[in-house]
Amino acid sequence: MNVSKMFGCMSNKARRQIFIAIKNAGEISAGDINKLVPTLSQSSLSQHLKVFRDSDMVETRRESTVIYYKLKTGFEMKRLSGFIEDICIA
Repeated sequence: MNVSKMFGCMSNKARRQIFIAIKNAGEISAGDINKLVPTLSQSSLSQHLKVFRDSDMVETRRESTVIYYKLKTGFEMKRLSGFIEDICIA
């Protein structure tokens, strides 16, 4: 997992909101993320989720037409998760 890609991914406010939504849910569908971050269009959300996939920060699973997202586990993700929560709360 490339730490610089992770921080690049998190440089966008909408992606930080998506990150928190995924972290809090454990696993969540794109549709449910869209409900939690209603300011994003479906198209915009898809583009942001692609950045997460390209940054190797999430795992996905497909169930019929629904794609579920969850954060990858690992030391870097745990540290980033705490860091992002501190930023979002501050």
